Order: sequence, then structure tokens, then C-alpha cells
Amino acid sequence: MSRLREAWWRVGLPDAISWPAFIATLLVGVMGYFANSRTTMPLITGLAIALVGQLVLWLPLVLLKITLLRNARRSRPLLVLVVFLAGAGLRAIAMIAITSELYGLQSLRPLGWFVGIFSNIGPVFVVSAIVVSSLRERRRQITYLAGNQKRIEESLIEVNGALSQRNVEAVDRVRGILERELTKLDGTHAQASLATLQRTAVEVVRPMSHELAKSVPRYLAPVVAPTTALVPWVRVFDSAATGMPFRPLLIGALMGWELLGAISIRPADALLFVLFDVMFLVGFALANRVVERVNRKRTAGFRISTTILMSLAVSWSIAATVPALLGTTTSDYGFIVAFVVLGPGFALGTTILSALARERERVVGELTESTKQLERVLVRQREVEWFQQKALSRALHGPIQMAVTAAAIRLDASIREGTVQPGIVNSVRQELLNGLDVLHQAPGEVTSLDQAIERMRATWDGVCSIEATVSDAAVAVIAADGVLRSCVIDIVTEAVSNAVWHAKADQTKLEIALDPQAWDVLMVEVVSNGLGDALSENRGLGTQQLDDWTLTWSREINEQGSVLEAALPVASTGR
Repeated sequence: MSRLREAWWRVGLPDAISWPAFIATLLVGVMGYFANSRTTMPLITGLAIALVGQLVLWLPLVLLKITLLRNARRSRPLLVLVVFLAGAGLRAIAMIAITSELYGLQSLRPLGWFVGIFSNIGPVFVVSAIVVSSLRERRRQITYLAGNQKRIEESLIEVNGALSQRNVEAVDRVRGILERELTKLDGTHAQASLATLQRTAVEVVRPMSHELAKSVPRYLAPVVAPTTALVPWVRVFDSAATGMPFRPLLIGALMGWELLGAISIRPADALLFVLFDVMFLVGFALANRVVERVNRKRTAGFRISTTILMSLAVSWSIAATVPALLGTTTSDYGFIVAFVVLGPGFALGTTILSALARERERVVGELTESTKQLERVLVRQREVEWFQQKALSRALHGPIQMAVTAAAIRLDASIREGTVQPGIVNSVRQELLNGLDVLHQAPGEVTSLDQAIERMRATWDGVCSIEATVSDAAVAVIAADGVLRSCVIDIVTEAVSNAVWHAKADQTKLEIALDPQAWDVLMVEVVSNGLGDALSENRGLGTQQLDDWTLTWSREINEQGSVLEAALPVASTGR
């Protein structure tokens, strides 16, 4: 979105109708009213009339905000400006009526009212709306990011603080079911034993692993209401008072814009009004030099006080020249009030807004950078959860299912080749029963990556060759992180099993390395030459694991076979 379009969009947001905009337009309205008046009315009377006009101007805007601008993300800039102009017209009518009643029509300058609306009050309203909307948007962004960060931290605390205990009854129940299935293997009936193995892998182990995975609760913190992001005002004020705090060109531009209305009403004094504007520009440029020199190596309180006093000194000094240069009428005193109020207001306001914008940009930058890690934290949380609470499901889905599947494939090959040896079924049964010990493995105990690869090679020996390449950096981070190691082992185990079982692969290649573009990301690639049945596109437990454990993952099936790529977050790069 371009800056112009963004500014137009912000004018139509609810934040455009705010207290800062009300105060800014009130100050400008007061100055314009006194500059446009030909009467000798008391200062209090003029202020009261200007305040009444301000309330009339803002009443339609407030009604608009509470009725049609309730959606904080829906912008209606044209409607806001139309209502503003309508309120400005009501303001002009009300102030003309009151002034006419008190001092007569001869004291009015109708052209001045409308010039002031379009040249002063309108632009100030638009600028205030854009500034306030931008700052509040930054505040909401900070609050949102901070709330997200808090939610993730609470999730991790709850996960780490609620380590699940092994459910002995569940383990015994699962082991009992598997043992009953495996005892059905009969050495004298190889074909029936093969059917039992195939059914056990497909109809018992796999569904049971899914059921257990779904039955274990997920430890996720509830979505919390975002905490209020407090503005560090001390730091903002200190930043505003550091170095050369004032913005002379911006102050001069704002004051010059305000004086345009006065020039249109009193063209004979145009050069004097230009002179006043130049005095503000030069005065604050010199004030910058003074403040920078005086505040050097001073405390924050001293710097802030000096900056405030210097803004008052410059503005009030210029206001003091008004009687000598312009005169002492009520209109002239209106300029004195304007300079006394608007001068420090523009000087300190632009300084503080700049410092506040810098501070919020800094905070947003820091939070944005940290939120880049939130996805890694979320993935890590899911990895920890699976590791700690779904060990039984992983054991069923990984090693046990792999062992049963491999045994079925080898027995099937022996049957087809007519090489079934006496006792082979009994040997397979005993091997699988011994393999059930993985169900009693301690929750924190994780096989090393080398051991897991060797186990896969032994399991698929004679069925599929497995080549593995692991970089030294990857070895270091995997060895140092049991959770990451467990997830990597499960992913490659599942990928190899799928390649052999579904695609009839007889060659697979594993490549594990840190991403050269991001050393806190581990890349896992599994390539196979399987050209049999296409890999299942159903979203099973393996797909859920990839979704939960990885930052990104993809699977491609082509004429050469299949390629699975996954990116996992690394808690420590080991560099």
C-alpha cells in the first residue's frame, strides 16, 4: 500500500476521531477565531465561544464513531470527511450566531470562517487522524505480538511442567493385544502367518497408534487476552531530549500552515506573518545547538527539563514581539495566545511523536524478530509434546509397525520363492515379541541417530538398501537434542517404511544437514526409487507428525521415485 493510500485509509478509521485530534483542532480553532474577530471581547468569552464551536464540530464525528465506525479494521475516509465538513458548517453557524448576538454582525468575517476550516482546521484534523491512527496501530501491533509471545511461553511452561507419566496399564494392554496377535503365528502354516502379520500391521498396530495419539490431551495454553503494552514514557522523553531534539523545518511548516488563514484575512500583514514563521524556524534551529551543548553528559531529568524550558523560551519570546510588530487588538492578542500555546505544542509534540515513533519502531522490530522464532517455538512445543506424551503411539507407529511390516515382506518373499525354512515363522514371532520391549522404554530415552539408521538397515536387510549422509554440524545438534533426534528418527523411519510398503522401493537415500541459509533449521531429505503404487495421499499419523514437527515440508513423486523434504527447528545450532 502506497503512503498516500495508507494515509487516506487511516483517515477513515475509528482512531481518526480521538482526543488528540480534538485538542489539536481546538487550539487551531481558538487561534483562528481570535485572528478573525474584529471585536474587543474578553479573552475568556472568546475561549468559551471557540469551545462551544468545537463541541458542535465534534458532536457529529462522535456520533459517527459510535454508530458506523465500530469496526476497527473497516475504513470510511470519505464518510468521515463529509461528516467533518458538516460539523464544520454547524460550527460556523453556531459561532456566527453567538458572536452576532453578543457583538453584532459587523464584527463578523464570513470568508474567514470558511478559509479557516479548509486551510487550518481541516488539515490539522487529517494530520492528527493519521498520526494518532498510526501510533495506535503500532500499539496494537506491539500488544498483539506481546500477547502471542506470552501465549507461547505459557504453552511451553505448561508442557514442560506437566510431563506425562507413562500409563502402565495402557502399555500392558497394548502389549497384551500384540502378544495375542503374534502368538497366532504358526510355523506350519506360513501363508496364514503371513496374513496374520499383514493384518496386524494394517488393522491392529496402525489404528491403535492413531487411537492412542488422539486420546492423549494436548497441553496448549488457552488464548489469553493481550496484555496492555505500556509506553516507556521515561525512555521516550529521554530520547526526545537527546541530541538536537527539535524539528525546525517541521515546526516552521506547521506554523506557516496555521498562518495561511491569517494571511488570507489580513494580506497587508503577510510579510509580518512570514517573518513570524521564519523566527520560529530560526529560533528552534538555534535552540537545537544550545540544548545539545547544555545537555551533553547530563542526566535524563536535566535533559528533559532543558528541552521543555527551551521550547517555552523560543515560543514565548516570539509571542512577546507581537504587540510591537502587529498591534494590541483582540485579534492581535489571539496571535499571542496562539504562539504561546502552539509554539511549544508544535515543538514538543513533533519531538515526542518522533521519539515515540522511534521507540515503537524499536519495540515492533524486536517483537517482529522474536515472532519469527514463535513458529519455531510452536513447532518445538509440538515436538516436545509428542516426545513426552505420545511415546507409546510413536513406538507402535514407528519401530513396531516397521518390524511387523518388514517381517511380513520377508515372509511373503520366502513363500513366493518357495524358500520357507522350518522354524522361520517361530523365529519371526520371537523377534517381534522381543521388539515389544520398546513399549517399556523410558520416556526420555532416545536411540542415537546412528543406532536408528543401523536398526532400519537391519530391519530392511534384503528388502531395501539405505544410504545415509549426515553432516558434521547436523550430527552435533542432533546429538545434543533428544527431542529433535527423536523427531528426525521418526520422520525418516516413517518415510522409509512408506517408500518400501507403498512404492515398492528397494533403494533409499537419507541426507540430513543444517540449512546453509538458516543455521537454526535442520533439513531432512529422503529420496527413494519406488515406482510401485503411489504413496497414499490420506492424512495419517505420519502427515500429522510432519505438520506438527516441521516448519515446512513437501513430498514429490516423479518418474525416478519420491522425495520427501522437511525443515525442523533447531534449539541450538552447535556452531
